[in-house]
Amino acid sequence: MSGRSQIRAERQAAAAEEQTAAAIEIPLSERLATYALGLVIAAVPLIFGSVQNNVLAVWVTLLAAIALHCVWRHVCGLAVLAGFAVVICCWLLVVTLQLIPLPPSLAALAHPIWRESSALLGTEPTARISAVRDLPSIAAGAQIANTLALFCGICLGRSRWSAALLLEIFAWSGLFYAVYGIVSFLAAPDHVLWLEKVAYRNVLTTTFINANTAAVYLGASALAWLLLCARSLRLREVSRRHIIRALFERPSRRTLICSVAFFLTLSASFMTGSRLGTSTTLLVIAGGALSYYRVWVRSWRAAAMAVVAIVGAAVLLSSVLGGSVNARFDTGGLSGGGRAEAYRSTFEIIREYPLLGTGLGTFRWVFPEYRSREIPIGGVWDRAHSTPLELAAEMGLPFAGLIAAVWAAVMVALARAMVRRRRDRVFPVMAFWAGALGLLHSLLDFSLQIPGFSISIMVLLGIGLAQSSGASDRLSVP
Repeated sequence: MSGRSQIRAERQAAAAEEQTAAAIEIPLSERLATYALGLVIAAVPLIFGSVQNNVLAVWVTLLAAIALHCVWRHVCGLAVLAGFAVVICCWLLVVTLQLIPLPPSLAALAHPIWRESSALLGTEPTARISAVRDLPSIAAGAQIANTLALFCGICLGRSRWSAALLLEIFAWSGLFYAVYGIVSFLAAPDHVLWLEKVAYRNVLTTTFINANTAAVYLGASALAWLLLCARSLRLREVSRRHIIRALFERPSRRTLICSVAFFLTLSASFMTGSRLGTSTTLLVIAGGALSYYRVWVRSWRAAAMAVVAIVGAAVLLSSVLGGSVNARFDTGGLSGGGRAEAYRSTFEIIREYPLLGTGLGTFRWVFPEYRSREIPIGGVWDRAHSTPLELAAEMGLPFAGLIAAVWAAVMVALARAMVRRRRDRVFPVMAFWAGALGLLHSLLDFSLQIPGFSISIMVLLGIGLAQSSGASDRLSVP
């Protein structure tokens, strides 16, 4: 055996021993909870992105059981419980006020539809804030699932064994959906699972209904494989020469697998034809690579070279893989279909109902009254195509501001961890850029409103936060 092969074998054996030792020291109940959370990550995109309430109820139940285990076994800290308690209490207050009949003293907060319908029917007015009775309780599933997923990620992600396993599960499940999407696109491009497509008939959607959500999910998976590939190199000295040698001079089997998986998931993301999805994917992949190997960009010269390399790679990938994406850019530019006018109409809803909104899940019912004449007549606007705007329209500006503050605090904590940590940097880097992918895309679309994507992202954010604090255990995963 050559010296280089022997070193590689020793590194692989050391990594296997480290993982085994980490798993042994974790209680059986916590390992089972980790496997259950991994099942959620792997299966939540399977049935049309889990947008149906009956499918979502299964994941909410399983996530709630995992969360109860974490509380019962004291896996989570008091600070975590207190933070979630504040947000949950605010959410319950808003939703409860939207659901209950209002007393006459608060009738001014009610939606006008109740007063108008009572006048037409000649009945006593039943004033409610929600424009549709009981709909906030029906539409609450996705927000409950995202909150539980973040909580479970923070609690279980404190163990580096659990964090590494969950990241691996997310990457492998993303590869599975990418391969399935490519095969199904070649075999039956007009179907998603067993149903015939209504839209996106000429692009890949894998198991999602919407191609834009599929693009960012596959993009997050590509980012995971890129970081796993970087971690598999196990370089003691980070430099361009060492990385190139590790990649091209007898790379390990693990490195080859990660490289092929990265190419497949990124290719599938481009095959969705999503302009915003592929653009944000390229951005976060570049950011993730630079963050992981940030020692390269300590000088202006290195930073300039990195930017040139990233732009060149983006142009090359777009030319080779992005035929449908380029076609959509040529015909529609960066955006289209009346989104700018829809945003103005949504601002009108927010202006009229700034405090408590129109009710969770009521956007599709309220929007037609405010729909601008400049919006093309075709299609149904059941979403605002901007998650922050839709949240403010349905839940009010105070609650939307609270959620924005939470997001800002999470991203700042992850950014600080990326800069300060030397070991296990893969977790905060993955969490920050996966969160940035969902956040940036949801500013102009609604990917974070699709449980098949958002639940996985919330778990990754939780893992990153857990590994960013001093509460995580000391078993190192390179």
